[in-house]
Amino acid sequence: MKKVILTLVGVSLCVLLVLGFSEYRTKNFVDTFISNPDEFVEMVDSIVIWGESDTSTVSEVITNEGDELFQEIQSAFSEWEVKRTVFKELDLTSQTYGVNFKSEENPMKSIHILIDKDGMINVNGYEYELVSGITIEELIDRVN
Repeated sequence: MKKVILTLVGVSLCVLLVLGFSEYRTKNFVDTFISNPDEFVEMVDSIVIWGESDTSTVSEVITNEGDELFQEIQSAFSEWEVKRTVFKELDLTSQTYGVNFKSEENPMKSIHILIDKDGMINVNGYEYELVSGITIEELIDRVN
């Protein structure tokens, strides 16, 4: 009986480790939030980036499909690598940015994210850290 219990505990720990690794490993931003990277190109019709501070909200970038900047911004987000975090949180007291990926065809597939200047990203209530790729501030400077 003791061997059966130890085996069940061991199998349970292995399953938890595999699930934890798959959730908290470094992933491509687009692959994480959109099932198919090709769908990202087809789904997103416009991208809006705005800056938020304690006193104001300022629109930084508004671009639609077909614009010259649209492809550059879309490819920058495709290059992002993110990692889920547990102990770090998005700092809403500092400069933050919001990004909307809008889909005219299917508004339910639109994605809204918050990013702070340190590379912390909040998507659907989960915190991620930008591991590689240009920061949101560099992206805004590049396209402006």
